Amino acid sequence: MTDLSKAISYLLHPLMMATYASAIYLFLLPTPYTFADERVPYFLVGLIATGTFMLPAFFSLLMLRMGKIKSLQMETIGERNWPLVFTVLIYFGVLYVLHNKFIPSFIQIFVLGATASMIVALIINLRWKISLHMIGAGGMCGAIAGNLMVTGEGPVKLLAGLVIISGGIASARHYLGTHTLAQLFIGYISGFAILFSLMALLLVRI
Repeated sequence: MTDLSKAISYLLHPLMMATYASAIYLFLLPTPYTFADERVPYFLVGLIATGTFMLPAFFSLLMLRMGKIKSLQMETIGERNWPLVFTVLIYFGVLYVLHNKFIPSFIQIFVLGATASMIVALIINLRWKISLHMIGAGGMCGAIAGNLMVTGEGPVKLLAGLVIISGGIASARHYLGTHTLAQLFIGYISGFAILFSLMALLLVRI
């Protein structure tokens, strides 16, 4: 059970959520965007993965090598601050690159929401340990729910599946003893509220 919980934590890491969300939008949801080259969606997913996962992960590995953090799990409040700061700065850079009319609005808004979520997490983390995994999971569910509400398109079963997966993430994190139920719940609600609100407010305007 411990190995399974660790596998879930790594495979569904919060830094991976923007990549997963982009792939879901481009390959599973109805979208008004059409691409002359069928390779473009794959390029976009790769771009998102590089900016929102690989670069922050590289800085975390660098900080681990320098002894600034004890592990990549960053289990203490103090260890999380600088990685969160670097992640926020990188996400702002990704937002600048993605601010293009050819990039689907859903993806732009999701990265904006992910950036806002990291800022909220950084502020809360100064005093209290919130679950970053559940912020990511809640954000994913909030984004899909917001898109469904605004466009009226998309399988409800997909949203239900994501909610179930979120429960699996929460169970894994709680089993590993990394978070209390309150930290998991507030993390999920925070992520959901931020992404749902941004999708509801901005999706039809960008």
